[in-house]
Amino acid sequence: MKKLITLSVLLFFTAICASAKVVTVTIDNLTYVADTDKKTAVLQNNSLSEKNISLVIPSSIEAGGVKCSVTRLGVGCFDGCLSLMSVDIPSTVTELGERCFAACI
Repeated sequence: MKKLITLSVLLFFTAICASAKVVTVTIDNLTYVADTDKKTAVLQNNSLSEKNISLVIPSSIEAGGVKCSVTRLGVGCFDGCLSLMSVDIPSTVTELGERCFAACI
């Protein structure tokens, strides 16, 4: 009986962990990784080739039919983007990854 309960608990937690859904979405040449269970998204590493870019990062994106808040700019997301002139960051972003704007000057 004890083994059956242990197995049931293990299967329950495995099912919960397996339901987490991560979706990669590209919108306006920017790549986001969204966790549709948490309804959050992270702006990922982007290499922008256009000149004199002014970006407006949205406060939310749609990923897999789920509205996800953009809460973080990922590690090195604009590292080396010399053409980046300005970035409007929404208030939903609460964390900047390391080297987020490194070598942008």
